[in-house]
Amino acid sequence: SPLRTDKRLGAHLVDATVCAQGNWTPVKDKTLCGRYPSYIEATKPDAELEFRFTGSRVGIYVSIDADSGDIIYSVDGGEEKTMRIWEISARKFSRVTGKLLCEELPHGDHVLKLRVAHTKSEEATGTAVRIGAFMVY
Repeated sequence: SPLRTDKRLGAHLVDATVCAQGNWTPVKDKTLCGRYPSYIEATKPDAELEFRFTGSRVGIYVSIDADSGDIIYSVDGGEEKTMRIWEISARKFSRVTGKLLCEELPHGDHVLKLRVAHTKSEEATGTAVRIGAFMVY
Protein backbone atom coordinates (compact mmCIF):
# COMPACT_ATOMS: atom_id res chain seq x y z
CA SER A 1 0.00 0.00 0.00
CA PRO A 2 1.19 3.59 -0.56
CA LEU A 3 3.15 5.38 2.13
CA ARG A 4 0.91 8.42 1.67
CA THR A 5 -2.75 8.43 0.79
CA ASP A 6 -3.23 12.18 0.34
CA LYS A 7 -3.03 13.75 -3.10
CA ARG A 8 -0.41 16.45 -2.39
CA LEU A 9 2.53 16.80 -4.72
CA GLY A 10 5.65 15.08 -3.46
CA ALA A 11 8.98 16.71 -2.70
CA HIS A 12 10.63 18.54 -5.56
CA LEU A 13 13.42 21.01 -6.30
CA VAL A 14 12.84 24.47 -7.75
CA ASP A 15 15.94 25.82 -9.49
CA ALA A 16 17.07 28.90 -7.58
CA THR A 17 18.23 30.76 -10.70
CA VAL A 18 14.59 31.56 -11.46
CA CYS A 19 14.54 33.48 -8.16
CA ALA A 20 17.62 35.64 -8.73
CA GLN A 21 16.70 39.18 -7.70
CA GLY A 22 18.39 42.26 -6.32
CA ASN A 23 21.93 41.46 -5.19
CA TRP A 24 21.55 37.73 -5.88
CA THR A 25 23.53 36.78 -8.98
CA PRO A 26 22.59 33.76 -11.11
CA VAL A 27 25.62 31.55 -11.89
CA LYS A 28 24.81 29.28 -14.81
CA ASP A 29 28.31 28.53 -16.13
CA LYS A 30 29.52 26.71 -12.98
CA THR A 31 28.10 23.88 -10.91
CA LEU A 32 27.33 23.93 -7.22
CA CYS A 33 30.22 21.72 -5.99
CA GLY A 34 29.68 19.44 -8.99
CA ARG A 35 26.25 18.44 -7.61
CA TYR A 36 23.85 20.92 -9.18
CA PRO A 37 24.15 22.60 -12.60
CA SER A 38 23.63 26.22 -11.51
CA TYR A 39 23.08 28.41 -8.48
CA ILE A 40 22.48 31.91 -7.17
CA GLU A 41 24.91 33.69 -4.91
CA ALA A 42 25.08 36.76 -2.75
CA THR A 43 28.25 37.77 -0.96
CA LYS A 44 27.15 40.96 0.79
CA PRO A 45 24.94 41.23 3.88
CA ASP A 46 21.35 42.41 3.37
CA ALA A 47 21.00 40.77 -0.08
CA GLU A 48 17.37 39.71 0.01
CA LEU A 49 15.10 37.43 -1.99
CA GLU A 50 11.53 36.21 -1.93
CA PHE A 51 10.41 32.73 -2.95
CA ARG A 52 6.75 31.81 -3.36
CA PHE A 53 5.86 28.13 -3.07
CA THR A 54 2.96 25.74 -2.58
CA GLY A 55 3.49 23.05 0.01
CA SER A 56 3.95 22.46 3.72
CA ARG A 57 7.77 22.52 4.05
CA VAL A 58 10.60 24.43 2.44
CA GLY A 59 14.37 24.19 2.50
CA ILE A 60 17.45 25.12 0.53
CA TYR A 61 19.99 23.02 -1.36
CA VAL A 62 23.04 25.07 -0.44
CA SER A 63 26.82 25.04 -0.70
CA ILE A 64 28.93 25.03 2.45
CA ASP A 65 32.15 26.92 1.69
CA ALA A 66 35.00 28.55 3.60
CA ASP A 67 33.33 31.93 2.99
CA SER A 68 29.75 30.89 3.89
CA GLY A 69 27.87 33.19 6.25
CA ASP A 70 24.52 33.10 7.99
CA ILE A 71 21.02 33.64 6.61
CA ILE A 72 17.97 35.27 8.15
CA TYR A 73 14.61 33.97 6.95
CA SER A 74 10.90 34.05 7.66
CA VAL A 75 7.81 32.44 6.18
CA ASP A 76 4.56 34.30 5.61
CA GLY A 77 5.78 37.33 7.56
CA GLY A 78 6.36 35.27 10.70
CA GLU A 79 9.24 35.31 13.15
CA GLU A 80 12.68 35.84 11.65
CA LYS A 81 15.14 33.04 12.29
CA THR A 82 18.88 32.84 11.71
CA MET A 83 20.67 29.80 10.30
CA ARG A 84 24.41 29.27 10.01
CA ILE A 85 25.48 27.87 6.64
CA TRP A 86 29.18 27.42 7.46
CA GLU A 87 30.13 24.11 9.04
CA ILE A 88 33.43 22.71 10.31
CA SER A 89 33.91 20.67 7.11
CA ALA A 90 34.41 23.98 5.26
CA ARG A 91 37.90 24.19 6.78
CA LYS A 92 39.03 21.52 4.30
CA PHE A 93 36.55 21.38 1.41
CA SER A 94 33.28 22.66 -0.04
CA ARG A 95 30.17 20.50 -0.16
CA VAL A 96 26.43 20.77 -0.67
CA THR A 97 23.65 19.89 1.70
CA GLY A 98 19.94 20.33 2.14
CA LYS A 99 18.82 22.53 5.02
CA LEU A 100 15.18 22.46 6.05
CA LEU A 101 13.99 25.95 6.97
CA CYS A 102 10.48 25.21 8.15
CA GLU A 103 8.11 22.31 8.31
CA GLU A 104 4.55 21.52 9.19
CA LEU A 105 3.04 24.58 7.58
CA PRO A 106 -0.58 24.23 6.54
CA HIS A 107 -0.45 22.87 2.98
CA GLY A 108 -0.97 25.81 0.62
CA ASP A 109 0.65 28.92 -0.79
CA HIS A 110 3.48 30.51 1.22
CA VAL A 111 6.20 33.15 0.91
CA LEU A 112 9.76 32.60 2.09
CA LYS A 113 11.85 35.73 2.63
CA LEU A 114 15.57 35.19 2.96
CA ARG A 115 18.54 37.53 3.32
CA VAL A 116 22.26 37.34 3.93
CA ALA A 117 23.05 38.18 7.55
CA HIS A 118 25.85 40.39 8.82
CA THR A 119 26.85 37.54 11.15
CA LYS A 120 29.04 34.54 10.39
CA SER A 121 31.19 31.97 12.11
CA GLU A 122 34.46 33.38 13.45
CA GLU A 123 36.21 30.87 11.17
CA ALA A 124 34.31 31.82 8.00
CA THR A 125 36.19 34.02 5.56
CA GLY A 126 33.08 35.84 4.33
CA THR A 127 29.29 36.07 4.36
CA ALA A 128 28.54 34.38 1.01
CA VAL A 129 25.46 32.24 0.42
CA ARG A 130 25.11 29.97 -2.64
CA ILE A 131 21.79 28.26 -3.29
CA GLY A 132 21.25 25.72 -6.07
CA ALA A 133 17.59 25.01 -5.46
CA PHE A 134 14.69 25.38 -3.10
CA MET A 135 13.37 22.11 -1.69
CA VAL A 136 9.59 22.11 -1.54
CA TYR A 137 7.51 19.42 0.12
